[in-house]
Amino acid sequence: MVSRFEKYLEEIDERNADIAADDEPQEEEHRESGNFVADLKEGIRMMKAGEKMVRSAAEKAVGSGITWGQIGGLLGLPGEVARQRYGHTPNPGNVALGSGIPDAYKM
Repeated sequence: MVSRFEKYLEEIDERNADIAADDEPQEEEHRESGNFVADLKEGIRMMKAGEKMVRSAAEKAVGSGITWGQIGGLLGLPGEVARQRYGHTPNPGNVALGSGIPDAYKM
């Protein structure tokens, strides 16, 4: 029998595959154009989207009974670090609490 946690992980993997498939044409366009500024901006956009997705998934996982230790294990982090990073909505102006992207690079 598949546990709720395993089913949840499968759903995340499916969503990540869908997102990756959607983003491939955009990445290819940037590589062909040689527009490195556009590549950087697209990479930053994808990082922000990824962080948002991880935060949302972590909140849902905790809500369904998954521990921060389990979430941290999936992320390669101690549970307390995962809780600190993804267990609250960050202050968007504070890089230490935000996505790690300096304000100068935000779009």
